[in-house]
Amino acid sequence: MAKGDVTTIVEAAREATRLGHPTRALRALARLASGNVSGQPALEWEVLALKAVNLARTGHWDRAVPLYRQAADLARAAGDGPREAWVYQSMAAHAVRTDRLREAIEWGKRALAAYRELGMVPEEVGALQNLAVAMRRLGRLEEARRLLEHAYAGASGAYRHRILTELGEVARLEGDTSRAVRLGCEAWDLALDRSDMAEVGSVHLLLAKVAQGEGWRRLARHLAARAEGIFRELSMEPELREAECIRKGGAP
Repeated sequence: MAKGDVTTIVEAAREATRLGHPTRALRALARLASGNVSGQPALEWEVLALKAVNLARTGHWDRAVPLYRQAADLARAAGDGPREAWVYQSMAAHAVRTDRLREAIEWGKRALAAYRELGMVPEEVGALQNLAVAMRRLGRLEEARRLLEHAYAGASGAYRHRILTELGEVARLEGDTSRAVRLGCEAWDLALDRSDMAEVGSVHLLLAKVAQGEGWRRLARHLAARAEGIFRELSMEPELREAECIRKGGAP
């Protein structure tokens, strides 16, 4: 296969990944044979990473993990710390999203250590947030809160509203309703300022849970319906199911 054809295929897979079309990306990558990228470490790494990400997105975690490991090994052999750290961060994020929480903590700690060693502060904040979400879902609320507060102290505007939403979830689970509402409203304002509709949906979902916990059923259903509309438009399936459950009167 000509070098230009390989580049075109990888670019198509990269764009499909960015747009959230994992099946399309995997179809493009299936046209490549292993020999097409041998001897080109950067391109080989990108192909492995794209395959791993899109297999994870389509639910094939067991097939994705060996590719992630290969990508990490390749980056390490090349002395490419940022790419190695990115692999661990991506694995942690996908593990959190699919409730593989102990795996998320394992990979999240690797990502955090790597980013700290590299001095990559924004990426370190993302790693802290992934770890905190996993801790919160395991019921380790105090640890989650400490991680989030540390993350917030080093976060730029791109991350702060997301961290506030997560701090609100921790406050809700700790029974501090007023703090959960305050954090949620602050996150909502920042998310709107940044046009981050996914996070606007997450704030609506947080406040719906708070309202449901307080017995404010009509308000809970209204907020959940708002979140549901956003999540449906953005194809955020786990969050959509959670919002639908609250709208119908069930437990989140």
